[in-house]
Amino acid sequence: VPVEVVASRQLSILLLQDYPQAEVRFLKNYLTGKGHPLVTRFRLSKNIFRYEVANSATKLQGKLNVDALDRFDLVVTDEQSLKALSAEETTAMETAVRKGMGLLMLLNGPPESRRFPGDVLELSPSSPAPDTVRYNLGSFGNQSGPFVAMKPGKRVQSILRSGNYVLQGLALCGNGKVGFQSLRETYRLALGGDQ
Repeated sequence: VPVEVVASRQLSILLLQDYPQAEVRFLKNYLTGKGHPLVTRFRLSKNIFRYEVANSATKLQGKLNVDALDRFDLVVTDEQSLKALSAEETTAMETAVRKGMGLLMLLNGPPESRRFPGDVLELSPSSPAPDTVRYNLGSFGNQSGPFVAMKPGKRVQSILRSGNYVLQGLALCGNGKVGFQSLRETYRLALGGDQ
């Protein structure tokens, strides 16, 4: 059987955060080390942002719009940052995802169903929600950490589960995908030397 080896592709990534977090800092360092062009945008105040650029990525100017988002393969954000976007920026994000861009949500709770991507993910909280869970990452072994207990909606495909709880999953949205991760403090793995 012939084997075709394809080189990994460098993804152009935008990290949207309201404030710097350890979780995102370790993710940023990991992606930068792999050579991915990366733009990080932190909110300093209501309409003032700080940008960091790595690996020859192009800096953003002004508000997010479809033309600016077309330069990215993936946006990584949390719900608070997405909620802080203006109505025009939210519409631009949804349009870009439907055209093929990926969106990865780092969740602290289920997204609002009235706003994108809540209408795509269709997640609901599970009660009572334990504050830690043990999960298996295959060759990485068993880990434990805090997470948000959620039950998937009919459109969500589970990637990583613990019992009835969904820890990671995705939903198709036009030509793009909206993924989510509810595990938090995974930077502990990096602090322990596990890259």
